[in-house]
Amino acid sequence: MSKKFREFEWPRLHITDEYFEEQIYNKAEEYIFDFYNVMCLIDLTEDEIKSVKVYKNTLPKISFMRIGLGYVISAAENNEDDDGQSVI
Repeated sequence: MSKKFREFEWPRLHITDEYFEEQIYNKAEEYIFDFYNVMCLIDLTEDEIKSVKVYKNTLPKISFMRIGLGYVISAAENNEDDDGQSVI
């Protein structure tokens, strides 16, 4: 008896994607906070943000951490707190 063929699908894949995006962001943010000894994004100086950006650009374009660092840089440049809310 042969198995019936089914087209592959992954309902609610976006939930898995969102989980991994959050994990990557959190890991990048945690490392930056530890490295610069700060407690939140608004504590980073412009020079520190620029340094993270320079480092990010040395990573391969397919690097997950390049993506995570990019998310953190974007949040920092937009003056967002750790919950994504504007602090201005």
